[in-house]
Amino acid sequence: MSRLRPEATVLLILIGAAAWCAYATQWVNYGTFSLSVTSYVADLLALQGMPEARVALHRVGATLLGAAIAAIALGVGRIGRLARLRIARLLPGARRAPAPEVAPMGQAGSAGDG
Repeated sequence: MSRLRPEATVLLILIGAAAWCAYATQWVNYGTFSLSVTSYVADLLALQGMPEARVALHRVGATLLGAAIAAIALGVGRIGRLARLRIARLLPGARRAPAPEVAPMGQAGSAGDG
């Protein structure tokens, strides 16, 4: 099985393209952004001579660790929100504040007036 070993010039071009893609997609599509950042990091490490298989293994591990941290944070946030709602229901005299009234579009006082 042959492996590609691009020259430093080709790696620099790939690094520039990956950095541009990451910058261009950071607010558009998270999957494309993540792929661009992964490519950027892998190309930088390949430029330093690190084996590609090791880079890929580390990137997969880092992605799984990040996903686990995000899942834990999401779970803790939901548990906290539910606990606050339950506590609020138990407090005597606790009522929900009325929702603010919003004027329909085009009427005086709406956010679209300018």
